[in-house]
Amino acid sequence: RGDRKAHGPRWTIGKNTATAPTDAYGTIVFEGCAHQSRAHYVRTSFDTDPAALNHLFHVIWKLPPPKLVITIHGGLTNFDLQPKLARIFRKGILKAARSTDAWIITSGLNTGVVPHVASALEDLGSTSRSRSRVIAIGVAPWGMLKRRNRFIGTDKSVHYATNQFNKSRLAELNDRHSYFLFADNGTVGSTPRIPVVICDGSGRAADLLAFTHHAIGDDGKLTDSVRNQLMSLVEMVFNYDEKNAARIVRQLIDCARQQNLMTVFRLGEQRQEVDHAILTALLKGQNLSSPEQLQLALAWNRADIARSEIFTLGTEWSTQDLHNAMMEALCYDRTDFVQLLLENGVSMHRFLTYGRLEHLYNTDKGPPHTLRSKMGITSKVHHRIKLPEVGHAMEDLMGHAYKSNYTKDDFKAKYFVFSNRRQLGYQKADRERIRSENLKEDKEQQQNEHSIRIDLLNTARNSIISIFGGRHQNEDDEGSTLPLSPS
Repeated sequence: RGDRKAHGPRWTIGKNTATAPTDAYGTIVFEGCAHQSRAHYVRTSFDTDPAALNHLFHVIWKLPPPKLVITIHGGLTNFDLQPKLARIFRKGILKAARSTDAWIITSGLNTGVVPHVASALEDLGSTSRSRSRVIAIGVAPWGMLKRRNRFIGTDKSVHYATNQFNKSRLAELNDRHSYFLFADNGTVGSTPRIPVVICDGSGRAADLLAFTHHAIGDDGKLTDSVRNQLMSLVEMVFNYDEKNAARIVRQLIDCARQQNLMTVFRLGEQRQEVDHAILTALLKGQNLSSPEQLQLALAWNRADIARSEIFTLGTEWSTQDLHNAMMEALCYDRTDFVQLLLENGVSMHRFLTYGRLEHLYNTDKGPPHTLRSKMGITSKVHHRIKLPEVGHAMEDLMGHAYKSNYTKDDFKAKYFVFSNRRQLGYQKADRERIRSENLKEDKEQQQNEHSIRIDLLNTARNSIISIFGGRHQNEDDEGSTLPLSPS
């Protein structure tokens, strides 16, 4: 955390803050709301090592890794959305989050766009399963929190009631978040390139950005008439004087020049849904390879975007990349992607090996199936289902008049060869791993023995120097140490 200290009139983060172990973490119990709500919180420095936060999320708070992280920003001023736009916004956020096991990250404050996000989360329903698939995390500036001192303490339980009519310049927390990071406000030296989706028609800065994005020329400039129109809009929306309005216009132009990072979502346009706009922004803003783009579209279950934006003329695909995508599509029951991959050259005859087929029967991804229960295998028992066992289960279900190919002698002979080869492959991999570990241990042992020899030689050398009245090697004689590399 950062503690502010007064050392002169000019305050800077570098000179006037010091890091120390956090003194504020625990649980927030939200009161006065229709649902029982608790949230974990911790105060952090704004420049905390991401590895430490990763440890906090996965080890301390035990959060499952997300398939998608959505960050939503919308300022600190409350605003109303048109009812139709609000419905589309909620629908798009829910559709994206439900299909991907997402983390939604906001400011966590009960202002700006956050209440609209909270309304979307409310639509998830009351079941624990649906709520657990979407995790809302608030990253709130510590200095903006109202009555923040009550959060100071270790393993503290803070009872928190939100005032809907807060008139203070300080903000309150939104009770639809399950985790909060309270970060000291500050900036980092570099500005990351972040793809953004702008909702045209939602008002204020979003409309100004959409207007500038539409009007800016290929040379990155606005015509004089458009610039004057934009100046008037900024003065009207933010109630700024001419000097501040000119500054905002320059910032809008700088943003609009990053065409590849901006995607404008316009209500009523054909094929335009919020989740479509978000995925398009990700594909435009990240330098992803074609297989990475396909994996992203698979996670979002948007075969339409994969068809129109990824499987384009001139794109070369390796068989392995297509097979990896087919396995993912089958595991997660993405039937549209299966059809798309078949259209683009995947041969099921080549893809469906014994190993891949067994993997599909044993995967725990995607929708649940009843094969294990039909075979009498409980979830607590770790048992890998084999193809002949699948054959016997099919015969039991179909009746004894049915004979599965998996139980026929010729298949069993082929499967026996496959099993032996796979076992030999496992054994070879184990031998290679053991050999690699032994080589590493031998190398470390040689280095230790060499270091011991060097220490003994240096000790003997210093003893000889002492006898003849010379200096020890650590007495300003930097060039007298023996070399640490073998002769």
